Amino acid sequence: MAASVISTLLYSAKTPAGVLQLVDHRWDSGAEIEDYSSEPMVRFRLWPSRLAVRGRIDPGHERSFGQLMLIPPSVVIRGRGCGDVETEMARTLEFTLDHHWLRELPIDSADWSTADPNALLDLKNLNIEHSLRRISEEISHPQRDSDSMISALAESIGIDISRTLTCQSKASCTSDIKGTLNKAKLHFIQDFILSYQDGSPNLADVANECGFSVAHLRRIFKNTVGKTLYEFIEEIRMERAQQLLREPTLQLKAIAYRLGYAQPSAFASAFKKAVGESPSDYRSRFESSPPSSNT
Repeated sequence: MAASVISTLLYSAKTPAGVLQLVDHRWDSGAEIEDYSSEPMVRFRLWPSRLAVRGRIDPGHERSFGQLMLIPPSVVIRGRGCGDVETEMARTLEFTLDHHWLRELPIDSADWSTADPNALLDLKNLNIEHSLRRISEEISHPQRDSDSMISALAESIGIDISRTLTCQSKASCTSDIKGTLNKAKLHFIQDFILSYQDGSPNLADVANECGFSVAHLRRIFKNTVGKTLYEFIEEIRMERAQQLLREPTLQLKAIAYRLGYAQPSAFASAFKKAVGESPSDYRSRFESSPPSSNT
């Protein structure tokens, strides 16, 4: 990061797949931001959920930074703070992959060159997001064998990156099984659901976007994933709820409305059923255990 950004390292751990770091970033509105990594890096913003920063990978059009970014090796990202507030902050979980470990996976220069680098600034991948959220939980609330769990999750992220790049570089991400979704269409559905910043799409929204009838989409989605599309959408909504609850300035009522619930009580009931504790208890537990350094 350039000098206009102040970064504070909260946690660092080396795994066979690479180095994980939990970092707080602070910058002024209008600050010029320049970022570079000689190795591939995954950056996931834990909070805030929205950020007034725009940037690009040269050459490319300027765009907003997504919550999940996949930064190719040896490229420069240029950005700028463009919010109304004087100073902004963000906490990110950053995973720099080890190039020796990567050699064992099918990630090569052709894969990176065929991917749209600027699209990687706002990557939509539910599997990678889920693994990074679990790592964040293990860091914040360490348990027995947390180090082993973090290492396993880090390796799964590397494999998911390989699959993402391979799928982008090959047009034929298809299934040989009739009555199921091919990989490209499944990723498309995931991306569409994740694109909703407020609320969640209903089944008709997803079916219309895919060009299917609701009944047909219900059937082939369950054949492919093993769960209903409604259950899948609710899982994403609960993961987003956990992320929003980690933002201490957001009121529970505002979170409920942002997630598409008409009443906070409906949100509290759904959250407790899915997660096993109330939203307020989850927030208190998360805030009571600050991350410790593990260098």
